[in-house]
Amino acid sequence: MAASTEPVTPEPVTPVPVAHSGPGKVVVSRLSTTGHQEIGHLYLITSFSFFLFGGLLALLMRAEPPSRPRTGPRPQLVHPPNEAWHA
Repeated sequence: MAASTEPVTPEPVTPVPVAHSGPGKVVVSRLSTTGHQEIGHLYLITSFSFFLFGGLLALLMRAEPPSRPRTGPRPQLVHPPNEAWHA
């Protein structure tokens, strides 16, 4: 049996229409993913954002309000620097 020498022409491929993905669909797909790498990225992003938020809260707690006078004993009067600790 002889081989056919006719050239094979590929059929034209029509592109499949892709639905436009808006920002809401991207957020929902990221938050509802089951891929382990994306879950790891979300975990790192969340932990770092909570770390920054906690640092900001710590700075706000540490800041002294300038308008209110200081009440209570001063640290030098409670624990004088030259006095030894007594057990």
